[in-house]
Amino acid sequence: MSKKLNLDDGAELEAEVEAKRAKEEEERAEQEQEVPDSLGEFDLTEELYKALDAQGLSRAEVRQAKDHFGRIFAFPFQEKVYLFRALKRREWRNIRELSDTEENFQVRMIQLGCVFPVLDGAALDEELAGIHDMLSKLIQRASGFLVPEEALAIVREM
Repeated sequence: MSKKLNLDDGAELEAEVEAKRAKEEEERAEQEQEVPDSLGEFDLTEELYKALDAQGLSRAEVRQAKDHFGRIFAFPFQEKVYLFRALKRREWRNIRELSDTEENFQVRMIQLGCVFPVLDGAALDEELAGIHDMLSKLIQRASGFLVPEEALAIVREM
């Protein structure tokens, strides 16, 4: 398991299977060549992979996180890309039960939900002041928490 990723969900994947998948993904990535279309557009996903690579995270490690959690979300901000995941209800309840303040709740949520970079207490303190609030809101949104206006916008009568 990579030390760059927070894969703490209470279960470990079999190392042999992961190594095989990572190797296959790297081989596939090397064979793929990204060609911009005739309009000169670029593939945002490719740009994110390049930025993550510059931060020291390989495609294979991103694939490992995706294989482990299912869906992974990217939040590019300035020169950095943050990868995060949705929290399950059980995880949400555990964090809420162990948190005595809203600040503590947000910190614990970020520590569990942010896949890359690993943001423990010291690392989170070194981030820009607004990243803490933004990541907690993004993790909440990915976890299914919507403001009423958002929910109403997607509700359809059947």
